Amino acid sequence: MKITTLLWGLLFPMIILSCASGNESKSLKQMENVDYIFQGRILKGGKLELPVALQGKKSKLVQVENVLLSSEGHENFKGSTIQVVLDIDEKLDPNISYVFYTKTWLFGKTLTVIADNVIEGVEISDVTKQIEDFQDKKIKDKFDLSELIIVGKVENIKRVKAEPRELISEHYPQWEIATLKVREVLKGKYSEKELQIFFSSSVDVHWYKSPKLTLAQQGIFILNKKEQFVKTKGNFLITETNEFYPISDLEKIKTILSKK
Repeated sequence: MKITTLLWGLLFPMIILSCASGNESKSLKQMENVDYIFQGRILKGGKLELPVALQGKKSKLVQVENVLLSSEGHENFKGSTIQVVLDIDEKLDPNISYVFYTKTWLFGKTLTVIADNVIEGVEISDVTKQIEDFQDKKIKDKFDLSELIIVGKVENIKRVKAEPRELISEHYPQWEIATLKVREVLKGKYSEKELQIFFSSSVDVHWYKSPKLTLAQQGIFILNKKEQFVKTKGNFLITETNEFYPISDLEKIKTILSKK
């Protein structure tokens, strides 16, 4: 991994991660390995004790100036000092603001990340555009794999009664059925005015991030029939955060769907 001073007028749009390569597919693959991208400065002389698994690695304390991409909760570290594990030979200048592409290693009151790449001389607007393009591609990939995408409104919700043997599991999803009034079909074939779909109402650690539908809720539903769940077999369901979008995202969703 090398620190690269980017001459954006000459090298753009070679924005993504590995500055030594302009190969887009390789860059996109590398983006999948990071979950925290931020702008920050190295602190002189600062270092914390590394976890046992990372001992022997080089690390620096970094002041987070601007969070560009984060997982849930990571945005709270803006303005804080975090530990960055990096495997580079070049010295980082405390007077220079760098962009760090990292993967979370330890997340709690403090944050330890492993740097995949460090870049100086980058326009933040270009990094933001890079991240948006990558996220749009992930959404498009999800859409391409879906069987049906509709715009609809939740008209009714009813609980699915669990069988006694199902309640043995601590991770039981607590299935509910939502009846949707279909407003528009964005992908697939469906001609009925209503559609019933399954969703999990459980707040168990296994299910708490899955979409929780409410009466009168409107949005875009990304639907498949997932055969791994016996109770819902043969029915459409949503179980992942990227399978439901609020109605305010409709135009953006249509734009992404139109891309080849």
